[in-house]
Amino acid sequence: MLFYHNLVSLKITLKKVMEYGQYVYLPSLRRKYIL
Repeated sequence: MLFYHNLVSLKITLKKVMEYGQYVYLPSLRRKYIL
């Protein structure tokens, strides 16, 4: 049960990191390709 809870929280954390990465990483990547 504890392992399952860790898996769920890990999935949520990963989702947040991916969303944050889209805001930070993608614009800089786009800028790099434009320049």
